Amino acid sequence: MDSIVQGAIVELFQSCGVAVAPRPRAGLNINEIQIPEVSAAINFSWVQAAGRSTPGRMTLSVPDALFAIMKVESSKRPQHFDWIRELTNQLAARIKHRFLPFDVALQVALPSLLSRQALEGQRSRMRTTRIYLGRTLRGEILVTLDADIDESRLIYAGPADVANEGDVIVF
Repeated sequence: MDSIVQGAIVELFQSCGVAVAPRPRAGLNINEIQIPEVSAAINFSWVQAAGRSTPGRMTLSVPDALFAIMKVESSKRPQHFDWIRELTNQLAARIKHRFLPFDVALQVALPSLLSRQALEGQRSRMRTTRIYLGRTLRGEILVTLDADIDESRLIYAGPADVANEGDVIVF
């Protein structure tokens, strides 16, 4: 589970020209974690092969300074609040794609902004939340994953035949 999420984080930010070094989850103290300035959340349903659906929520928080070094393909840089929602959506899609070979489907909703104060207010509930941190040159990225996920049910079912990013599909 951890390698799937951490790999998706590294891959996402690599596509934006930012190197991320994931920190091990062991030994992380929720009370010592600095929550970055810009955050978004996305709700999802976790559906395993048995058909059981479990709700979940993922947040992505990045330092404001990180946007300055991220590459963008248009001449106009997006607003930070638009960009964080798009990054959150892309991270959820990458995680979803990585779970397909395990017969797990994520049904993802639309991302929404989340204030630093709101995330700070949820700190007491984060004791049961999976927390992922990644170091960058401009500060740490924080990803939280709040879902009742039974990792023992993750059984590799084989490669999933899905399109890759940028593939053209002719009907």
